[in-house]
Amino acid sequence: METVIGYLPSLPRYVEGVCRDGLEGPRVRVLWPMPTDNSQILESGSYVVTGQVAGTDFQPKSNITVKAIEKNDTPNPKLEVFELDQVSLNSDVHYNPDFHLLQEGYGGLLGAISNITQDGLGPTAFHSFPSTLRIDYLSGDYGSGFFGYAVNTVNYITKNEDLGWLAFGGNLETEGDVIKVELTTAAKNRIYIAPRKLWLTLDAGSFEKVFYNKRTGEVENVLKTRNEFTPTAFLRSNEELELNFERVRGSYMIPLKENKVKLKF
Repeated sequence: METVIGYLPSLPRYVEGVCRDGLEGPRVRVLWPMPTDNSQILESGSYVVTGQVAGTDFQPKSNITVKAIEKNDTPNPKLEVFELDQVSLNSDVHYNPDFHLLQEGYGGLLGAISNITQDGLGPTAFHSFPSTLRIDYLSGDYGSGFFGYAVNTVNYITKNEDLGWLAFGGNLETEGDVIKVELTTAAKNRIYIAPRKLWLTLDAGSFEKVFYNKRTGEVENVLKTRNEFTPTAFLRSNEELELNFERVRGSYMIPLKENKVKLKF
């Protein structure tokens, strides 16, 4: 196998087996050791990696040849450099109808919970060598990443020309003219309805469901019931709402009840 200086080789997971009499055998799964450093690929040369076949004494070997990087002509640039502060995908969604921005921003936000293993471990990512694809075990990075997901997730309701009605951060159903969404985000406290350009946030309390009538534009929100920590919900919006609740520092103060509270506007 060949590689170039500075690049670890990608060893095959399976090798072709050969029986004792030279007959073709089955493909064999090989476990290769994880490199401890990159000292063997810092200069031209060769080295041997010894693997293992589980449950046997077989130790297949791979001869690695490290070659110098060939000098190529400088390619013509097809991308332009831009400042990092020009990228603000999640906030731009409210003002820019580009559906791609919403996909990119929301996909990045979900990174912290998309790599949870089957047994519940939350690794930071696959930052290990490609030949092994081992996870990075829990570290301080994961805490900040998960916090970012918890406090920044929003339920976006929008319509795409090709995909129809969609809910990012919720389960969507369509019943006639009514779009029904059950929120699945972490805090369940922010909703953006793209056709109405309506932005709803809760400083306290949680949304459970939202109904949007695509014909009349009517919106109905269902708030979760009160508990000992949240007796009152505080609702904010980017437009004036016809709600008969006291305004406190720009938000509607909504007393919660033992039964769910429904808001229509």
